[in-house]
Amino acid sequence: MAGTAAPGTDDRQAPPGAAWALLVATLSLVTLELVRASGPSLDTVFAVGVLEAAGAALLTYALPGVLLAVLALLVGAGRRVERAAVVGAVLVAGLRAALPLLGGSPRVVVTLLAVALAVGALVAAVAASARRRGGPLTVRAVVLGLALHVGLQLLLSTWDAVWRTDVAGWVVTLVTTGALGWAATRVRDEAPAPDGPDGQPRPVARLWSVGLLLGLAA
Repeated sequence: MAGTAAPGTDDRQAPPGAAWALLVATLSLVTLELVRASGPSLDTVFAVGVLEAAGAALLTYALPGVLLAVLALLVGAGRRVERAAVVGAVLVAGLRAALPLLGGSPRVVVTLLAVALAVGALVAAVAASARRRGGPLTVRAVVLGLALHVGLQLLLSTWDAVWRTDVAGWVVTLVTTGALGWAATRVRDEAPAPDGPDGQPRPVARLWSVGLLLGLAA
């Protein structure tokens, strides 16, 4: 009969948007780790001066939208925000993997840049996932990523891997950044999200809650 799978084959397919949900979960994990790392990094700047620390904090958490817009312009036409989310996730994975190799001022700068880029990429990925799987399932992916990071904190006795150069720290670093990079490559196989009645991508409400969740979890 036409349309019947051959015996012994598995015709099951991942649900629409599953790859985006995976990217959201892994990006949430890495973003939370970076947000936590921004505190000590800003303390380092505070030692230089109050105004310098205030400026660094303002730039760190005001830059996500700017960086996302720049990436959207660089990646070419069509689905700019979604492509920017993927490129941003790959860049975040690279910056996060490099942090244990850095020290002093370069580490502070790269950490704060990675935070800004991660927050922007996460918001874009959440929007892309919500257009495919809906808000509730996307929120679950965010919460899953945050919960996984909390689990890692417990395993590492709250000494986050981003500050460690021992075997445990490097294992966590390579696994999490590798998973993030792999998840970013998986979304290429996803079908485009359906457009709204006006032919434009459907708007996603309450994206501000992503920042609230990160703040509460950190």
